Amino acid sequence: MCFITEGSEQNFSFWFNPVLYNKGKNDRNIILISIDTLRADHLGCYGYDRNTSPNIDSLASDSALFLNTYASSPWTLPSHVSLMTSLHGVHHQVYYDREKMDSNILTMADILRQNNFSCSSLTGGGFVSSVYGFSKGFDTYHDGVGGIFQQDSAELLFRAVSEWLDREKNKNFFLFLHTYQTHNPYACPYPYKTMFTKEGAKWRHIDLVSYLGGKPGLFKRLPEEERQNIIDLYDGEIRYTDEKLIGPLIGKLKEMELYDQTMIIFTSDHGEEFYDHKGWGHGHSLYDESLKVPLVIKFPGSKFKGKEIGNIVSLVDVMPTVLEEMGIDFSDLNIDGRSLFPVIEGKEKGDRKFLADIGSNVLNSRIPQKISMNMGKDKLILNKKFSTKDLDFFLYAPPALKPIELYDLKQDSIEKKNIADKKSVLANQIIQQINEIYSKAKKRKISRPEIDEELLEQLKA
Repeated sequence: MCFITEGSEQNFSFWFNPVLYNKGKNDRNIILISIDTLRADHLGCYGYDRNTSPNIDSLASDSALFLNTYASSPWTLPSHVSLMTSLHGVHHQVYYDREKMDSNILTMADILRQNNFSCSSLTGGGFVSSVYGFSKGFDTYHDGVGGIFQQDSAELLFRAVSEWLDREKNKNFFLFLHTYQTHNPYACPYPYKTMFTKEGAKWRHIDLVSYLGGKPGLFKRLPEEERQNIIDLYDGEIRYTDEKLIGPLIGKLKEMELYDQTMIIFTSDHGEEFYDHKGWGHGHSLYDESLKVPLVIKFPGSKFKGKEIGNIVSLVDVMPTVLEEMGIDFSDLNIDGRSLFPVIEGKEKGDRKFLADIGSNVLNSRIPQKISMNMGKDKLILNKKFSTKDLDFFLYAPPALKPIELYDLKQDSIEKKNIADKKSVLANQIIQQINEIYSKAKKRKISRPEIDEELLEQLKA
């Protein structure tokens, strides 16, 4: 008997506690796809007026489409921890780039592996690297597939996936896929990089963070034609990902006769700001453009095909939904998420509350802590005050924010009219609920292990 780890000089591969699987009929597969930094409202299936996503839209027509899905954090590391553990940040306690998951927390891969699934991952690395604990439960975990911020990451990922499927097709598998293709810098191959730009546009590709002058330039106002140029480039990235990853992957599964039996979850970890609230990028605000993400679930046999669900749900609900579909009992798990089956089947009528937050000075951004609770119709955001030192860090003044923001999302979906003063009783009620959640969280015994400083510097390089 021998164990073989496959990879290249550029990629890292790991295997843990090898399990022998019965080579019987493969009839249960799960593929979880996370496209980093993908706004839901830039996809056709969510009403976008550009043809950015024909293959994603086709998948959505064969799936249950969740119209109002929210992430627990507006940046990669904590959001993916929530996705993989069904815990909000207040409970998994991973807020900063030096922190990793507590090894005592059960992950989706842990549970699926215990139930005879072969668990593998092909990711872009970086903040979903194995050093943060993401490899826990996986038989193999490949970091850096397609590279970080490489212009053809999506296409390289598909090649790796195709080879993996050829090898593993006879197993019941859970496969996690991740790419940074739609993340800044906005640079993808022709013809996609100019597919949506106007003739004579200033940029055909751009590293927006560098152009703004790094994080101190986060709040710089750009001319409208430049802002639109950036959006055009972002949309080109989406179309490239759609045609070079999603379309070929669906085609490959159908060709291998695996599509029908496979549960496919398509989502993202967070969105992206294009000066919607006077800021750029992500990781510093809790408005919908940063938190609202796509969620498309193609069930085996295309169960619930064409169903659109308007209820507010969260990425923490993905894990229990997968477990229920696979017939795995999770009633003893201490998690924040709930299965989506009651919502899909119409047995649960209301919106689910969801919590999102950001730690202070994440990634040296000088942004103070923020906490948000979405109640469905009403959404509250708490903003810690900028210090004088924080304000001096920025080249352009951050928008003046009140400590409490409250929005009626039914009347004000773009979160422009703060009604906290008018609805102070409601605001205080929501704040009380937030306080109760954080107070209870302090009593939970979750450690906050940190990664080695040398490794952290390698990830930043």
